[in-house]
Amino acid sequence: MHGDIALAKSLYRASLREVSRLPTEYLRQFFRLKVRDEVTAMLNPNLKCNPDNKIRRVKKELRKLRHANLGHVSEFQYVINTAYGRRGPLRWELMQASRFHSPRTSSLTPILPGDDSSRPPAWSPELVALVGSDLSRQTKAIKPDHIKIPARTPPGRLNPESNEYRVLGRLNERREVNLRRRFFSQALEKTLYPLQVMIRQPSDQRNSSERKDDETPLPKIQVRGTDLEGTGIMEGLNSLARSTTDMLPKAPLPDSVATPPIHSHLPSRFLRRRFRELLATIPILTFTPAPSSSSLGAPEGQYTVSLSPNASPRGKVTQWACADETDEAWIAVAQQSGMPKRR
Repeated sequence: MHGDIALAKSLYRASLREVSRLPTEYLRQFFRLKVRDEVTAMLNPNLKCNPDNKIRRVKKELRKLRHANLGHVSEFQYVINTAYGRRGPLRWELMQASRFHSPRTSSLTPILPGDDSSRPPAWSPELVALVGSDLSRQTKAIKPDHIKIPARTPPGRLNPESNEYRVLGRLNERREVNLRRRFFSQALEKTLYPLQVMIRQPSDQRNSSERKDDETPLPKIQVRGTDLEGTGIMEGLNSLARSTTDMLPKAPLPDSVATPPIHSHLPSRFLRRRFRELLATIPILTFTPAPSSSSLGAPEGQYTVSLSPNASPRGKVTQWACADETDEAWIAVAQQSGMPKRR
């Protein structure tokens, strides 16, 4: 036991040294708490887990932090993806904010009579907007028809008026339950979730100004947000991804949303590229209430998905440089000289 405590202290001190070298205060606070929880779990005898696995996990985290501070791209992406909810427990919490607490869950009729667990999965309006946009999907967007009837489910077997239904009969209820659950879980796994929910008031559409839902009280408009509302995390990311040449006069941020300072030994260009790549995986979910929507009860409106203007292009995009007058002159000389073809 004494050896385990000495090893835990050694790993904890080494991890804190690497955490202190991370570029932003948010990353340092996040991994300081994460390392503390993992080291505490190492010394907790009540957890039903192999101690070697817990030690191996802390060593792996330390190795990732060390390589990220050395400027390795994949390890640095692992660090920021973990801290901003692209993977790990924070991603699961963001997924629950978009999935659960739907008022339509209890109104769905069970597929199997008398079995409440066979109710179809409830697609909240936020989740429908996310899975229906290519900007918030790791794969292709889901069609609206597939939300009603999942893919790989024969629609004719569910329609009593179809010839397939008359010949083959109705699709087995248990199979329908399994198909809907599997399709729903796969849709959740391949979806990117926002950090905050924005609200665009109808009166502000003329200047396209967007406000966070913490500026309009959530209980009044009853629009669900995430646990990161009011933290200024998206504003901080945009300021980190914006180059010095892109700095334009903008509205001052609130006192609680200060521009995060960067104290890092890594090149600023490297950091800016990594944060722009991160913004390309963080969709912006915006709710626009209808003009006739009442402030009492669930508001009527539309959810839209977009990306930050500072985000890097999605996918591998090759940007070719434009040919200037000198390049065009050399191309003309090469065409006139009749360069030999390669064999």
